[in-house]
Amino acid sequence: MRSFAAAFLAVLWLAAFQAASQPLVTAGGVTREPEDDLGGWVVLPEVPAPQATLLFVPPRGASVPPGQVIPVRSLVSTPLFAAAQRGRVFMVFEATQAKAFRGEGQPKPRGVYSISAERAGKAAWEFLPPDRLDVHPSLGGDGAVLGLGATSDELFALRRMPDGVLVLDVLTHEGWSPVLLPAPWVKQAPESVVLVGCGAGIGLATVGAASIEWWVGTRPTADSETASPTAPEAEANPAPEAVVPLVPMAWKRSVLTLPSELRDAADLQVATAGRRLVAGGRAGGVWKGWAWNLSAAGEAGSPPIRLADVAAPEAPAGVVGLPGGTVGDRVVLVMLPAPGATDPRKRVELAELSAGTGRELYRGPASMKGAVGTRDYAVVGVALVMAIAMVLGIVVNPSRAAISLPDHCSIAEPLRRVVASLIDLTVGVFIVARVLRVELGGIGELSWWMSLDGQWALVSLVGVMILQGAVLEGMLGRTLGKSLTGCLVVDVRAGAQEEPRPAGLLRALLRNGIKWGVPPLGLTGLLDAGGRGRPDQFAGSAVVSLDPDDAEGDE
Repeated sequence: MRSFAAAFLAVLWLAAFQAASQPLVTAGGVTREPEDDLGGWVVLPEVPAPQATLLFVPPRGASVPPGQVIPVRSLVSTPLFAAAQRGRVFMVFEATQAKAFRGEGQPKPRGVYSISAERAGKAAWEFLPPDRLDVHPSLGGDGAVLGLGATSDELFALRRMPDGVLVLDVLTHEGWSPVLLPAPWVKQAPESVVLVGCGAGIGLATVGAASIEWWVGTRPTADSETASPTAPEAEANPAPEAVVPLVPMAWKRSVLTLPSELRDAADLQVATAGRRLVAGGRAGGVWKGWAWNLSAAGEAGSPPIRLADVAAPEAPAGVVGLPGGTVGDRVVLVMLPAPGATDPRKRVELAELSAGTGRELYRGPASMKGAVGTRDYAVVGVALVMAIAMVLGIVVNPSRAAISLPDHCSIAEPLRRVVASLIDLTVGVFIVARVLRVELGGIGELSWWMSLDGQWALVSLVGVMILQGAVLEGMLGRTLGKSLTGCLVVDVRAGAQEEPRPAGLLRALLRNGIKWGVPPLGLTGLLDAGGRGRPDQFAGSAVVSLDPDDAEGDE
C-alpha cells in the first residue's frame, strides 16, 4: 500500500514538473497609435501536459486593478509561439498526426489559430468566436519555428530551414509569402534571432555578447526604391523552379549597447511595450530589465531606462508588453512557481513595471477574474438536467401495460441495435465536427473531450442525436443506422396491428431524449429481458426487425 501511494505521488510530481517546465508563451499588444490601450496574452501550461489555458491580460486603468488576468479558453496543446495584434492573439501549433497517416518526407503544415478580445462593458470583455478558434492558413511544416510576430496590420513567422537558412513569411490574402531579409543576412544568417512585433513594423533582434542588433522592417511605398528581392548570386544563373518571389521590405538597423548586468543573464528575452524595446533576463535569482525608446519609425535609441529588479524563482517566466496611452506603457513579468507545485495556476505571480520610469507598480499573485459565458452555463445546465433525468428514470417506473407487436415483427437483437446506434453516432460526430470546425484528429483524444471545447462539442452532439432520432424515427420509423441494419422503431401500445406504424414525433422525441440525453438509461435495453429499455418503456415503442420466415409461412 505504501509503495502504491509513493508511486502515485511520484506520478503527480512528475506531471506537475512537466507542466511547469514547459515554455511560457506570451504576447503583448501591438499598436501604431500611442494613445491606444491594449491587453496582452499568456499561455499557461497545465497538468497533464501539453494542455494549457489561454489568459488575457486586460489593459490597465481605473476599472482594472494591477495583477488581474482573465482565463479565456482551454487548449488541448501548448502553442509554439503567440503574437498579438490589437485585440487579437495568433497562435501557431506544431502539427500532430498519426504515423499511419503521415506521408513519407512530407511534413504536415502547422496550424495557425486566433481569438479576439472585445469590450463588452466598462470592465467586461467578450472573447470571439465564443465556441472555437478562428482558423488561418497553415504555416509550412519545413524547418523549425523561431518566432511569431505581428505589426498593427500584418502577421509574420520566422523559421530556420534544415540547411540553416532563415525564412521570414508574412500572411497575405494569398497565404504565407516569403519576405526579403536584411541584406547582410542573405550570405550569412545569425545563429540566434528573436522575432518581435511593434507598431512601426516587424522587428528582428540578435543578441550578442555586448550589444543588441535591432532591425525594423516596413513595407516600402510604391514610389520608393527597394532592393531586388533576389540575391545577386541567384540572378547570375537562376533556376526557374527554385526562384521564389520575395515580398519587398525596407530594413533599418540600430545597435544597442547591452548593459553589463544583462550580458550574463539567463533566459534573455526581447519584447516591445508600446513605444519601448525591452530586454530582460534572470541573473542570480533576480530578473533584471532595461527599456529603450523607439521612434515613430521603430528605430531604437537614447540611453536605456533601467527597470526595477524583481526576485524571480528558477522557473519559466515571460514578458508581456502593455501599450498604455492613459496609464503609460507597462512591462508585465509573468512568473510560474518552482517545479513540483501541484497547481501552478493558483500560484502565478505578476510583477508590473513602468516602461517609462522603470519603477515597480505591482508585485503579487495573479488575480484570476472569471470569464463565464453562455456556453459555460449551457454545459452546466445540460449536465444538471441529465443528472436529474437519470434519477427520475431510475425512481419512476414506467407503465407495464401489455404491448402489441406488428405482424411478422420481433424484438431486434441487442447486437443489431448496438450496431445501428454506432452508425447513427458516427453520423452525428461528422455533423458536429463540420459545424463546429473540429478536426477529427482531436476528437479521438480523451484530453480534448475533457476541455471546455470538447464538453461543448459533446453537448452539441447530444442535441444532434436527439434531433435526428426524433425526426427520422417519428416520421419514418428508422434512422440511417436502423435502415442499414434492418431495424424499425414502432408504436407497440395495446391494439391489434397488421402494419408497423411509427411512434410519432412526440414519442420519438421522448425516446431519443432519454436514450442520448441520459446514456445510462439508454443502455438498459441491453439488459432488459424483453429487449425494451427505459426509453422504449416510457415512449411506448420498441425496436423491431421484420421476420421473413413468418412472412413466407403466411403466404
